[in-house]
Amino acid sequence: MAEDTYRITESGDDDLFRNFLWATYPHIKNIKNHPNRRLNFLTINEQARLQANMKKWMSD
Repeated sequence: MAEDTYRITESGDDDLFRNFLWATYPHIKNIKNHPNRRLNFLTINEQARLQANMKKWMSD
């Protein structure tokens, strides 16, 4: 999801960016890291997991 976020922000497409802010950003803004820079899986909500899984299956 981090790579997709970077791609969307760098694309310059305002509609794509607005859609990202509406659909994805609220779910990924609360994801935290541990002090050793690993993701804290307890902070990833169900919507963020579903979004990541959908992106993965769409790319295959």
